[in-house]
Amino acid sequence: LQPMLMPNAGRAGSEWLGVRLDDRGIAHRTGAATERVEPGRVLFADGSELAFDLLIAVPPHRVPDVVVAGGLTGESGWIEVDRGTLRTEHDGVFAVGDCTLIRLANGLPLPKAGVIAELEGSRVAAAIAADLTGAPQPDLFDGHGFCFLELGAHAAALVDGDFYAEPEPSVQLSDPAPEHHEAKRQFEAERLDAWFGS
Repeated sequence: LQPMLMPNAGRAGSEWLGVRLDDRGIAHRTGAATERVEPGRVLFADGSELAFDLLIAVPPHRVPDVVVAGGLTGESGWIEVDRGTLRTEHDGVFAVGDCTLIRLANGLPLPKAGVIAELEGSRVAAAIAADLTGAPQPDLFDGHGFCFLELGAHAAALVDGDFYAEPEPSVQLSDPAPEHHEAKRQFEAERLDAWFGS
């Protein structure tokens, strides 16, 4: 159940995206829980339905059974970590990425985005290295992240967020521009090269 189009961008960011979808004639709906999908239609918990010719859906994200069986999840069903160190309640165990839960000031979770997992991983790697070598601990993870929002026609918007800001995450959305599209392509190319080689 999604209360707004981009919950972690706040109401302003969600309204911004809504305008872009409206401009393109793309219908959108929030606050409706999907109950099930049948051939050619989505049925919602409120009894309404939506017919479709082609459905592209993302199933609910869940923590893998092995993580639950390992006793790493808390009452929330997620791995709960310290928001600055990313340490779990288990000595010497860190967690980053999609299986973690870090609650923000507005009650929503820190976005489960790849760029945030990468930033968390860099902080944890530095912390482990410091533990092993006796070096000073790295700066705490600050909850900052960004992503690109592809909008077609060789244009993208930049979404830049200070998610630990209070009382609400501070998220800035740029207007769509070719330079953000090019920055997105460069960002992707750099990671592919760093992770997998040329």
